[in-house]
Amino acid sequence: MPSTGIGRGDRRRATVREPSRLAVARCRTRSVRTPRPPERRGPRPPPSRHGAALSARSPVPICHAVTRWPTAVVFDAFAHEVPYLVSPFTFRTSPRSAIPGPARPLWAPRGSRLRATRSATPGSAPPRAPGPGRRAGTSVSYEAGWFTSIYPFISRQESAVTQVKQQATSTEILNHVFRFRRLIAGPDGGCAEKPCEACRAPHEKKVQKFLDAGEPLHFVIPAFPAKSPNGQKTLGALPDMGERLALEFLQSFCDHLSHYHAPGARVTICSDGHVFADVVGVTDEDATSYRSELEAMVRSFNGSSIGFYALADAYDSTDYDVIRDELMAKYAESLESLKHRATQDEQVRGMFNGIHRFMFEDRLAVSEGKSRSKIREEAKPIAWEVIRRSNAWSRLVAETYPDALRLSIHPQPVHSEKIGFHLVRTRDRWLTPWHGVALETGDGMFLTKRAHAEELKASLVWRGDRPSHFVAPHLTLQEVMS
Repeated sequence: MPSTGIGRGDRRRATVREPSRLAVARCRTRSVRTPRPPERRGPRPPPSRHGAALSARSPVPICHAVTRWPTAVVFDAFAHEVPYLVSPFTFRTSPRSAIPGPARPLWAPRGSRLRATRSATPGSAPPRAPGPGRRAGTSVSYEAGWFTSIYPFISRQESAVTQVKQQATSTEILNHVFRFRRLIAGPDGGCAEKPCEACRAPHEKKVQKFLDAGEPLHFVIPAFPAKSPNGQKTLGALPDMGERLALEFLQSFCDHLSHYHAPGARVTICSDGHVFADVVGVTDEDATSYRSELEAMVRSFNGSSIGFYALADAYDSTDYDVIRDELMAKYAESLESLKHRATQDEQVRGMFNGIHRFMFEDRLAVSEGKSRSKIREEAKPIAWEVIRRSNAWSRLVAETYPDALRLSIHPQPVHSEKIGFHLVRTRDRWLTPWHGVALETGDGMFLTKRAHAEELKASLVWRGDRPSHFVAPHLTLQEVMS
């Protein structure tokens, strides 16, 4: 079975253009066919299904393959020019003798002929001498790892194209996430409207890792602890429409990210209710019931992208007094160190002010007969302890999910490693569903405090024998948010 090759008059040239985003090598071919010997004339056989033949009788597109496959490099047989890219599956023997299986590419020095031969396989006949009208030529063959000085160049080009594409995807993903950022008060340098490179920098490596692996993006958010015991804020101890809106938003958020990254995203809610329940006046039983209802809500709308993680999961125990002590012993910062940081770090001071306000409001509703000043002072040590426990829980979550992107329900600076995240529309940058109620106006849903909804003369709606939310169809979102 003769091997076939390219004669001197059958000069094929191809050029390498800059790879497109799909990393497809676009090549041009030019072929001048040599006359077929009289004794070899006859009907031209169709190309093999395994690839066009590299033959003087059949002009072939030298490169037609996507470069994701292992690539080979071929120099022009008559001049050392820019190599063109080919798939090893393109090189075959003549159509009449082509057989399945990758062929061994050959590289011919200047002035000699370029041949394509198939690798010897057990039981196959050895190559025969050139047929009539063919001239033998000197060829030098290389195995699969041949021409190592060129292949790294191609790999780098492919890698560069992939990185550019993924960098664009990473930017799009983070810009979408930043649409829902919850930022601290103060100047932001325009980053709230148009995130800059410094905004994305703390998160790009994590996003890139998920893109490279082809896995869903993973977000974690310490949130949904338990309902505030303050009856002026909430409707009771169990989740209501406010939580449902937040959970459905998280599912929709993950669905939207699949537009930029096909595997989509998932969110793990790291419920911290048991972490500081005893400090904020919530029982462990209420925190457990709250989480159970959240899980039932997620199942009711098939929230497949949402998962849960809590203190009991971390320590595989429900003895909350014991596991709280273990958490604080391993991960907590001393009170003195935290207070010192608050004097140096504006972000820590802002966190204390926000938590202190929550604790003051909650205690104000249950502390009759005490002055506001007295209640405010009593709320300070509680706020410090809540922050200590919250930070300890954050460290455990970071250790458990080191690769996940971190969301926070608290406002964050524009260039923070945590992304402050709004779950439901509200005019208060600190308000959350477990500290408020949902109010439905004539043109949308809005999160507010119960007392505010009652001031607006909104009507209470019941669902499943439980209070759900307020409705005020005579008002607009602009009116209630002003």
